[in-house]
Amino acid sequence: MGTKGPSLSHVSACASSTMSIGEGLRAIRHGYADALVCGGAEMMGRVPVMAGFQNLRALSLADDPDRASLPFDKDRGGFVMGEGAAAVVVEREDHARARGARVLARLTGYGSTTDAHHITAPAEDAEAIRRAISDALAEAGPTSGVTHVNAHGTGTVRNDLVESRAIAAEFDETTPVTSTKSMTGHLMGAAGAIEMIACVLALTRGEVPATVGTTELDPGIRVDVVTGASRHTELERAISLSLGFGGHNTCVVVDRP
Repeated sequence: MGTKGPSLSHVSACASSTMSIGEGLRAIRHGYADALVCGGAEMMGRVPVMAGFQNLRALSLADDPDRASLPFDKDRGGFVMGEGAAAVVVEREDHARARGARVLARLTGYGSTTDAHHITAPAEDAEAIRRAISDALAEAGPTSGVTHVNAHGTGTVRNDLVESRAIAAEFDETTPVTSTKSMTGHLMGAAGAIEMIACVLALTRGEVPATVGTTELDPGIRVDVVTGASRHTELERAISLSLGFGGHNTCVVVDRP
């Protein structure tokens, strides 16, 4: 590819590829590069890895594949492991247009915080997660249109509940929320990049994907989780939220071009 810019690997658990994209945005804004390829890849389907997550009681034990990954559902019991890779080109707008690139979305904001609470569990008050969202939105600036949230939404009991508190604190009850992990499984370090791409597709198509499999929300979760079928609506903005073991919280904001 003939790349000559900085080459970095961010290691922040399941927030890694979102951090890669967000730090790419900062590098370009500070003039360190014209364009960067940002993303992540993960291959977790090995016995020691699976056993480790099973020992943490983080994996779904459901026998029915259609009821295995249930983000925000009252019957959720853990996540389904996924594997994959994704990358996006983060580029100065004038540079992209000068080379005739088709601009799919504008990356407008990034927030990153740390819980400093527990190695695997988020803090119950959700304050650090909320602040990652708030910082990203402040950087992006206001919008008058509909915002869609692609949540981290792993399907684990505590994570979904705490994350929903942060989302509810920053958005009104009509903001459509989804977890594409219901379809892809949890791709760990690659999850954020894939979920940002899902945000771009949602903006492009005017369609919020459903949280597949989820049928009855946990009564403690007070956000508008899209279930059943995709919701067609004109979107101006989408955010992708990624949380990682160690208390990593990252959020990126993408707007229609």
